[in-house]
This record gives sequence, structure tokens and C-alpha cells, in this order.
Amino acid sequence: MINKIITILLLSTITFPSLMYTQNGVPPKPTLVIGIVVDQMRHDYLYRFYNHFGEGGFKRLMQEGFIYEDCHYNYFPTFTGPGHTSIYTGTTPSIHGIVANTWFDRNKGTNIYCAEDKDRITKGGSQSAAEFSPKRLLGTTITDELRIESQFKSKVFGIALKDRGSILPAGHNPNGAFWFDGETGNFISNDYYYSELPDWVQSFNNQNLAKKYLEKRWETLLPISHYELIAASDHQVAEGNFSSEEKPVFPHDIPEIYKKSGVNLIKAIPAGNAITTDFALSLIKNENLGKGETTDFLALSYSSTDYVGHQFGPHSIELADTYLRLDKDLKRLLDYIYDEIGKENVVVFLTSDHGASDAPVFSMENKMPAGLFDRGIIEKLGIFLGKKYQKEFKYEFINSQIYFDRNQLIHDKLDLQEISEVAASWLENQPQIAHAISSWRMGLSGFNDREYTRLRAGYYPKRSGDVFIINDPGIVDMGTKQTGTTHGTVFSYDTRAPMLWWGGSIPQGKSYRTVNITDIASTIANIIKVKYPSGNSGKPMTEILK
Repeated sequence: MINKIITILLLSTITFPSLMYTQNGVPPKPTLVIGIVVDQMRHDYLYRFYNHFGEGGFKRLMQEGFIYEDCHYNYFPTFTGPGHTSIYTGTTPSIHGIVANTWFDRNKGTNIYCAEDKDRITKGGSQSAAEFSPKRLLGTTITDELRIESQFKSKVFGIALKDRGSILPAGHNPNGAFWFDGETGNFISNDYYYSELPDWVQSFNNQNLAKKYLEKRWETLLPISHYELIAASDHQVAEGNFSSEEKPVFPHDIPEIYKKSGVNLIKAIPAGNAITTDFALSLIKNENLGKGETTDFLALSYSSTDYVGHQFGPHSIELADTYLRLDKDLKRLLDYIYDEIGKENVVVFLTSDHGASDAPVFSMENKMPAGLFDRGIIEKLGIFLGKKYQKEFKYEFINSQIYFDRNQLIHDKLDLQEISEVAASWLENQPQIAHAISSWRMGLSGFNDREYTRLRAGYYPKRSGDVFIINDPGIVDMGTKQTGTTHGTVFSYDTRAPMLWWGGSIPQGKSYRTVNITDIASTIANIIKVKYPSGNSGKPMTEILK
């Protein structure tokens, strides 16, 4: 009898795995997933700005959630379009086809934008700002799979200032995608998604919030002396001016700049992130996200960080101030989720679509190995090929890739493989260029080097170039610009991204295991119990699924 009592008491203290499941034996799923992409955010910003963050934004995610310290983009080139797409498809451009923001279309002989769709009709704004859709996206997204699995009962929305930051993550059949029209100051959509804008969107736009934000000067959130350890001096040669300013210094007279630049200016200041948060909160409330029987999904992208980074560079006070203000916007969002939906019902991930190099002028000023890529090298390539083959070569240079005119090569009876190999060999002997590889070699096995692996993962034959160029580390192709910075390379300053998880059953902790950005979709698929996207090549981040 005593033994039976002891056995019963022991059993009563054991937590069986089955008790973690709902009555039908299926693990509980979140009612809302929010994917946050901070455009151009480098991983190191989490720690550089940490002591200046408040308690409810980035720190909440870092202290209460799970951090992957070594998350990377595993392809080249690293831009906004392919970045957002790779997160949500769980694969690289070699599969999903979004090889860059813009690429050269050999058949049309012109550049093609990744979300371009001239057949679309605007809903809520100017026509030129509405001619976009996901039609060039190959395969499904995790948001598509959620819609399919729920028999289209789950709600899926995309929000960003940039059209591509909203459209590509939302997938092929969301409930809606919204982006900012720099001509009207409205968040808009088009007839791919709506016959008419929802009433709540029209009401939101009627507030003219963008113009109200632009009535205020941009002053630092904290006394400017507080930025000494997280940014360089206020006036650097690496910083770009607003068009009507003499110097890139605080305070920025936004009302005066607005008179000349128009409402599109809001994209390039922290207020762009604030109005994005305003719209996201309005959408969550009016669409009742997270309140239904199925899982809903909000793909939210903050774009202003990219505009500020490009103009002022990673070590500017402007960028530091933008992140401190974004921290407050994240707090607003997370507070609302916590109060209205419940942390236990929501899973949030935060990452970025790419990083950025230090501003090359800043690096050179501080005796670092860096420089501005000399595009004259590309012109010299044409001269070299012309002399060698006694022909005038036609080619395009975009995304660090050479596109030869294949019709010309056929007409002149020249072999593409030979020309590409000759060009690559010549380019590798030029200053500032570490490697050049032909698309023909991309198909060969045996490339184990990380940079070559990333090249292959970004290569989609119908849309990629014939020769790929890898510059030396720190050599940045700024085009005609010299101030600010950019991105797009195979190096860690462009590929390393923050990777934060929070909410639901996500454990608190961190991992230094290397993960790829393409692992996000399969991780989400396991959390919400749907199949992987059709082209998925990533693997689940198992540490947060235990």
C-alpha cells in the first residue's frame, strides 16, 4: 500500500510531454507572427547602441528572447529585394529568382526592377508609385504556405515604406500589402490586392501624418555629447548633405528641406520609421490580427534606417539617433502586442535584409584599408576586349556583374564561354579586384570557398550576369557618390545580420552557432505547423524549437 502511494506521488510530480499539447495532440501555435526586417541593420549595432536603448524595445527582445550571434546571408549580392525574399522563401536567389533590386534583362535590353508590374492600377495614391507586384518572385513564401494551410483563413499583410519590402515578404496571395507613396504622402496598394482600399486605410491617410511629422526639426534624441562613444563627430567628410543644407549637422531643418524635397523626405529621417509603426498598429487593430482561430502574419519592414545609412554612413550621429528612435517605435509595437494580444500568443523575429560597409571615406580618413571602386576599370575592359578581338563590345555593368550582349556574340560568331573567361582573367589582374569568375565556372563543382559558394547561391542564369566581380575587402562601389555608404558584397560587413526571436514558447538565451538567413522560414514553419516554402533550402534553428 505504501509503495502504491509513493508511486502515485512520484507520478504526480512528473511533467509528461503530452501535457504540453492541446487536447487534439497538436502543439499550440501562436495567433500572430510578426517578422520585423530593419533595412541595412548590422549585427554590431545591437551592442554599440545597447547602453543607450530603453528597456522595452531592442533590450526586451535581447533580454527576454533568443539571440543568434552569427547569422549570415549566404549569397551574393546583398540587397533589399533578394534579402527580404530570401527571409520569407527560405532559399537563395539561385532558386527564388530575385537576384537584385534591379537586373539587366537580356531579352528586353533594359534594366528590370524586382517588383515591377506596369499592369497594376493604384489604390490610394499616384499611379507611378503603384506599378508593382510579386509576379517575378519564383516559388512560395512562408506567408503563402500559411495562407494555403489555413484554407486562406489566416490573415497575411506586408508593410514597408519601400514597395519591395512589403510586396515580396507578403507573398503571392496575401490579404494585403501596403507601401508609402512619396508623391501623395499616403500608404497605398493596388488592384493586385484590392478593388478599393479598406476604410481604415483611407482614414489613416486622411490624417496627413507624414506632413505633420515633416513640420518638426530633426534634433538629437539625447544631448549630443551622449553620442561620443557610439558615433563619430557631427560633421564628417563621409556624410552626405540634404539638398538644401550647407553642412550635414544637427539640427536638421526638416520643414525647410521639405519645401524643396516634398513629402518623400520622410523616408530619409527617423520619422519614416515612426509613421510605419503608426500604420502597423492601425493595421493590427483594424484587421483584428492575432484574435482569430488561425495564425495571422504581419511582415513589417523598417526602411528609413537604409536611407539614413546610405546618406550619412554607419558611424554618423544621424544613424545612431535613428536607431535610438527606432528603439522607441519597437517599444510602442511590443507594448501593444503584450497588452492586447499577449506575449504568449505572439512570435516575433527581428533581422535585417543586409548590412553595410563602413563609409569608405571614413575608413580612409582613419587609415583603414578601403577605397572607392574605380569604374574606369570596367571601361578599360571593353578597350582590352576590343583590341584582342578587333570588335566593339557591348555590355552592361550592374550589381558587380558584366552582362555581355549575347546577340552580338552570336552575330560575330564569338563564344560566350571564351569571352567570359578572358574577361574574368583580365579583371582579376586589375587593382581593387580580388576575384572575377565567369558564369560558366559557376556551374562547375569544387567551389568550397565561402565567397564562391555565396556567388553560386546568388546566381540565377536567366537574370544574372556573365562575369562576377569580388572587390578587395573595403573597396566599395559607390557609383558617382563619394559620401555615405552602400552594400552588396560577399564580406561579413554586408552578410552578417541580427537574428532575434521573442514571444510564445521562445526560450531566453543565445547561440554562437552559425545560421543562415534562409533558416528563418523553416523555423517559422515548424512553429506554426505548415509545410516549408516550395524552394526552401534552409534548416530549422533547433535551439528555439526545444
